[in-house]
Amino acid sequence: MEPRYLELAAELCDIAHQPDLFALLDVPEDADASACAEAMAAFRRKMQGMQANPKWKDTARFAIKHHQAIASVLTEPDEYRAHIKRKAEDATLPSLLLAIDGILADGIISEAEERFARELALNLGISEETFWTVLTTRARAVGAAVPSMQGDEQSAHARALGWWDARFTRLLLEAIPDGAGHMVDVYCRMAWSALTILPRRKNLTYLGIDRNPERIELARSTLQGLGKRVTLKVGQPAPLPLADESVDIVLAVRALQTRDDTRAVMQEAYRVLRVGGRCIVVEPDGLAEQFYFDGPLQGYTLAFRDLVTQAESIRARGQHDVPPVGRGGMCLGPQLYARLRHAGFTPRELVVHSSQNLWEQPVQELVKRLRAYPRAIARAHGLGRRSPEWQAILQATVQIEQQAGPEAVGLGGNLLPLFIATGVKS
Repeated sequence: MEPRYLELAAELCDIAHQPDLFALLDVPEDADASACAEAMAAFRRKMQGMQANPKWKDTARFAIKHHQAIASVLTEPDEYRAHIKRKAEDATLPSLLLAIDGILADGIISEAEERFARELALNLGISEETFWTVLTTRARAVGAAVPSMQGDEQSAHARALGWWDARFTRLLLEAIPDGAGHMVDVYCRMAWSALTILPRRKNLTYLGIDRNPERIELARSTLQGLGKRVTLKVGQPAPLPLADESVDIVLAVRALQTRDDTRAVMQEAYRVLRVGGRCIVVEPDGLAEQFYFDGPLQGYTLAFRDLVTQAESIRARGQHDVPPVGRGGMCLGPQLYARLRHAGFTPRELVVHSSQNLWEQPVQELVKRLRAYPRAIARAHGLGRRSPEWQAILQATVQIEQQAGPEAVGLGGNLLPLFIATGVKS
């Protein structure tokens, strides 16, 4: 495959704001050469009619001019897929190397540190094979032993890890200007944001705040390579240990839902931001969560939605002295735009990211998770085992097992919309 043709394909995707040709042409990533050729021909016809459209003009002219070269890339879709994967890994590998070298600075890697690094690799879009190659090579260089999980256990663990994936990182980067500035992450956990954002925002400094000392210590060990650009502190998102108008970016990723009154966090963000600074807030919509096992689990999804609705009602009663615009909860995502405006920000944009946790698994493994997740919600809101909401969950999971059969294996898991809202301090 001609390198120049790959460069032209990448340039077209950049102009069209798409990650690759499959997304640009709206074809499945496993599409064969015939399907790609058909889609490429249809795309060219569409672009011929878009040359006078201001929105599509640049894309149309570039696509028509280089149609033959770009179309040739898709005559070998497997090779193009491999190229995309290598390119994505090359872009994110520095973040993984930074974390691994920080962990290995003392010559020891614990099981918790290994899990952390593996989760980072997965969420950066780095393959498990590449992760283990990098980890073992770096560990061998300093004489560190690697606690390992082998075979299927290793793969299952990697698939089951978190929701901060490569696409979510790209969406955050789109919201953060490429220039000098200072960012505070008000609920940094283990500083995913620093690991994934700072290597691509070279002039940004970072303050991470989290209430859990153990998370802060683990984050500190993985961020040593960023030196003085990073500061980590144990604390709460409100009040912030910062002067008025002292930062350029406030990042709050899933920091609001457990707060008794979210207004304090938003007010603090407004206080510490300079004029023109950005507040980026990320929260899910628990009422829109969907569950699957080789198809939609409609009965379970409805039972889960009833549980969330009841939990939100209980929370509201417990926070009766807090206005709706300040209450925490599991469904804040669709409210972020209004909450930013209420805090004094000018809302700039709202993007919805589909956080997915789907992989092939035995039905019994899935059912365990489908019971554990709502059980934690029920307990947190005082809903006992005899509550109708919990009983409906149990009944739905029994039906899943009965309909699928005890030995069934299928594509199971959930999709959860994450709302990413940006507000500007005018």
